[in-house]
Amino acid sequence: MFARIGSAALLTVSLVFSGALWASGDDNEQTAPPVVVEEASANEELQNEDLQETQEQDGETADSADAPVVVTEPPATQQSFVVYIMRHAEKEDSELDPELTRDGYRRADGLAQMLSQADIEAIYSTYYRRSVSTALPLARALSVPIQFYKADASEQLLQKIENEAVNALVIGHSNTVPDLLQGMGATGDELPEQMSEEQYGDLFQLFIDSDNETPVRTISLVAPLILDAR
Repeated sequence: MFARIGSAALLTVSLVFSGALWASGDDNEQTAPPVVVEEASANEELQNEDLQETQEQDGETADSADAPVVVTEPPATQQSFVVYIMRHAEKEDSELDPELTRDGYRRADGLAQMLSQADIEAIYSTYYRRSVSTALPLARALSVPIQFYKADASEQLLQKIENEAVNALVIGHSNTVPDLLQGMGATGDELPEQMSEEQYGDLFQLFIDSDNETPVRTISLVAPLILDAR
């Protein structure tokens, strides 16, 4: 687990963007039954994903007031990598395992645009539809398969991320993102102890450099992801 990296790692956590759009409704992340997804190859999962038709029918894209923000790969050393962690985008409130709303699809497209140059090599999502749909645009854009994890199995996920040591995106939930950050060794008053059920769009960046002896972590708001009012 990342917490065991201890003093051998440099941890820099950044709030890459904070969503300007909010939605209401309870986010029962763990009480809703998950989508049943076979443990097939991730490439098959992408090919068979029926969310593509829904997303194409939606026909929405993410817009920003100015030029789109693109997160580029940071200068790397042999022992450094970056993990991006985000809660799923806006969801419908009418189903036990809801899909994304129209705004949620647009936010997912914006996330894909933002991380298109970040050299992402691994993408992780829970089995829930709202999480898969949030990760899917980036996965398709980069031809990187989605790897699935159980929402209550964060320790196994963190160990896998540590072992692979590549730039990665993790899509979580309002009640799991804080635990994921803390499990990776990121601590401090700036980190969210909990997230509001109505809070969407916060992307956290965790920079890990095990060449450094003193752990360092900072949080900053880089740019908001603004959705137009269509």
